[in-house]
Amino acid sequence: MGHWRRRILLIAPIADPEIYGQLHRHADRVWPSPGRATPAAIGDLLRDLADDAGLRRVDDADPLRRAFGRRRVATHDEEARWHRDPRPEVRYFVNRNPRFGAGEALVTLVPLRASGLVRALLRLAVGRLHGLWGRLRGRAVPRRRSLAGLDRREP
Repeated sequence: MGHWRRRILLIAPIADPEIYGQLHRHADRVWPSPGRATPAAIGDLLRDLADDAGLRRVDDADPLRRAFGRRRVATHDEEARWHRDPRPEVRYFVNRNPRFGAGEALVTLVPLRASGLVRALLRLAVGRLHGLWGRLRGRAVPRRRSLAGLDRREP
């Protein structure tokens, strides 16, 4: 608690468009990101950390695409649905990492600070309250489909 202003970096290979979309929805900043160039220092950091972690490159042109080792068992319909998703961040992820269903991941960085976590929690709470308010008023509020049964990973 004495270092609450210290920045924490979440660095992870993301192999799921939904997780990448949720990061964009709730975090202040995500790299790589659509419409925002990744600073060279951050790109170099992500590449070097992925190399150090032993994640194999799958595309020499994009050093942030890596073999993650966890294959998503997805139907052709699910893959097609992700390719049609209207959210720009999901389209970016799918275009940048088209073989996500085969277990390829995009190495991603999310800087975290206490203030950013508070804002993320507020965005989450406001979204939940908006949905609850709409249901209480009798209006249909679109609910996000759960992918619980569709995202099975092989051991």
